[in-house]
Amino acid sequence: MSDKRANTKRYRIGYNFASKRGAARPSSLAVLRSMRKTQIWLVMANDEPISQKLREAFDQAVSVYSNWTPLLPERLVTIDDRFFTMSEVCGLVDKFRDALPMPTFGRLSGYMAEHGELRDKLERDKTYSTAADCFRKLIESRKQ
Repeated sequence: MSDKRANTKRYRIGYNFASKRGAARPSSLAVLRSMRKTQIWLVMANDEPISQKLREAFDQAVSVYSNWTPLLPERLVTIDDRFFTMSEVCGLVDKFRDALPMPTFGRLSGYMAEHGELRDKLERDKTYSTAADCFRKLIESRKQ
């Protein structure tokens, strides 16, 4: 094998890159390929599933939106005895690509009746990531 070929390595997406000392790179990074000693990294959406606590918090945030008025501060949702605004909950779940449950999708989609572009975006991609983005924009539009 030539020296040039010996220095060329190919990696699959999702490979666990643990070093000899046991340290691992974050799971959200994956190597596409490493050629001629040049590494190309791809930052991907979080490949871990969303936790049940975050699922419930997002569902609760969507539920309390209906009786929130912009004259008051954003409604709060509790996660592990800590309080988060509806927008903050969106920030916690926006990296997850898990499918959005139909009841949550239905409520959120119903709130977007007057926001066709947001509703269409959510219809095309029914994930927590897209739902959080659309929900955050919906909250901001109500504040204006």
